[in-house]
Amino acid sequence: MQNCLDGLVGTDILSLSLSLSLSLSLSVRSYWRLLASQVVAAPNDTTPLLPPSNTDEGSTSADPIDIADFGEGAMIKTRNINNINDFIKAKNEIETNSGNFVLNITSTITVGDAEADIMPETNTVISLRGGGTIHKSSGAYNLFYLYDPTGSKKLILRDVTLKGHTAGGNGSLVVVESGAEFEMYDGGAITGNKTSICGAVEVGGSGTFNMYGGTISKNEADSGNSGGVCAVEGAFNMSGGTIGGNKALNGYGGGVWVNADIGGTFTKTGGTIYGKDAATESDKNIAAGDAGGHAVYAHTISTPKYRDTTADELIGLDSSSDDNWE
Repeated sequence: MQNCLDGLVGTDILSLSLSLSLSLSLSVRSYWRLLASQVVAAPNDTTPLLPPSNTDEGSTSADPIDIADFGEGAMIKTRNINNINDFIKAKNEIETNSGNFVLNITSTITVGDAEADIMPETNTVISLRGGGTIHKSSGAYNLFYLYDPTGSKKLILRDVTLKGHTAGGNGSLVVVESGAEFEMYDGGAITGNKTSICGAVEVGGSGTFNMYGGTISKNEADSGNSGGVCAVEGAFNMSGGTIGGNKALNGYGGGVWVNADIGGTFTKTGGTIYGKDAATESDKNIAAGDAGGHAVYAHTISTPKYRDTTADELIGLDSSSDDNWE
């Protein structure tokens, strides 16, 4: 899977051909970088960044949300994130220790490149809760990068907002690939990110994004496909929530772009993806050109599929079917 950025060795040139034989070239992340533990120093904090091994194994919970996220009887480690120091400690712990984590984000946490690009340890589940916001203030890295060809990793977004930056760059807010999973529920939001391609979420090879609720809005891709969600080689399944106000300024698929030629899939059984006909201007997903799939574009060499108008909760879409495309 070719990923959207190479944080340590530089970015390759992104290429885009706005024709039916569209090809997508994404830079490759070096494998050694995936194995490295990136321990970040917490400013103005002299307490240890990494807790001693095996001193906090967590506790079980009978809460229905905990059971839904982690399973019955699971040991859960809860971390309250009130400031950047708390965030850095949690990042370092998650990247070096597997387990089930609840991160209660209770305020707006602004993170730069050094604190972003969170790559969890294998066999780790992270549930984001607490009603706060994680704001990625620069564009060189992803906010969360989930990649696990040998184990399992899952990110669960509940009532937290993932907010990006508006200066441009190469980092989607969430990248999920190689067996990892991303789930999104009511109350969750991904917004305000401007990047070269795949503004909000990139789903790579064997990755899965299940959208049950929440909103993906006001994200932009300024030189490539989809301001919202890119299903490059992975699976995007939408059964709830809304996708609106995203832009692919020089590409296809303002809301959603699917590369069906190399294994990307998209299935919509619920939720709403706004098109160019949305009643409110700020809800419109916009793609370059008149037939760029303002709402959704599924790329195939033979017969690309697109939808320019709104697909509401009653309109199903499947990248492998001809129904409801325009």
